[in-house]
Order: sequence, then structure tokens, then C-alpha cells
Amino acid sequence: MAWTDSAAALAGVCVGGLISFLTSTRAESARRRNDQEARWTELRLSAYETYGQAVGRLATAACSLAATTGLMRGPQPVEPAEGARHIAEADRDVALAYERVHLVGDAPTAQAARRLRIQAWELSDCAQGLVPATAESWEASYDRFRVARARFQDSARADLHVPGHGADRSPEGNSIPRPPRPASP
Repeated sequence: MAWTDSAAALAGVCVGGLISFLTSTRAESARRRNDQEARWTELRLSAYETYGQAVGRLATAACSLAATTGLMRGPQPVEPAEGARHIAEADRDVALAYERVHLVGDAPTAQAARRLRIQAWELSDCAQGLVPATAESWEASYDRFRVARARFQDSARADLHVPGHGADRSPEGNSIPRPPRPASP
């Protein structure tokens, strides 16, 4: 009987040790998965942020050149050669940032980034005179850009599980228009 008591105690210790080992292994595995997911989330956030900023610079450069050509009012006009240079630099930054989004982003956000890129190209093409444009067609193009930007941001928020919505920057939500600048002499 002493032997069976010892065997039962030994079996209890072994089972307890096995349960402890399995529990700690599972907890460590979950911690590693969480750490890896956090790193990927940081990478996606950085990629989305960099891309959004690069597209913003491209749109700003296009708007400045569009102001020079009379397609819009508001931004400070620039010399055409300088505007074209700013657009080219910003487009290069967009291309590099787009590759990061495509690499680490989810499919809906990568698709939204592509649509935003196409709309930014449309703006820059209009501003540079590569496609015929009027003030009305410029405004329509800029409205499509705003919609594409909002969709990209919404998709990025959904991928990152960020609650809520950003500021309404749709054409209808632009309730604070920039006052017109005085005409240049």
C-alpha cells in the first residue's frame, strides 16, 4: 500500500507539473503572438501614416500649381517649373510609401491606397496641364480626391481597429472654407 500511495503522489506531481508546463507554454506562446501582432500593427500604422502624408504633399503641390494656372484659388501660387519639381518629388515619395502599404497593409486598405494614388495623379495631371482642365473639372477632381482620401483613412482605421471616425473632409463636410487670398499684383 505504501508503494501505491507513493505512485499516486508521484503521478499527481507529474500531472501537476505537466499542467503547469502546458499552461506556461501556452501563455508564453500567446504573449509572443500578441507582441508580434503589436509590432505588425505599428508597422501598418507607420506605413499608412507615411503614405497619407506623402499623398497630402502631392495634393498640396498640385493645388499650388493649380492656383498658378487659375484652376483654383487659395494656396500660394508657385512658378510652374518649381511646381512641377514639387509634384515630381512628392510623387516619388508617394510611390515609395505606396510600396510599404502594399507590403504590410491589408487588402482593402491597399486597394483604397491605390484609388487614392490614382486620384492624386489626376490632380497633378490637371495642375500640370497634362490633361485639359477647367476650374469646374478641377473642383470635381478635387472632390473625388477627398472621397478617396476619406475611404483610405476609414480603411486604415478599420485595419488598425481604431474606433470612431476622422473629421468629415468630404465636399459636403467642408463647412469652414478658406477665405480667398487677395489677387497678386
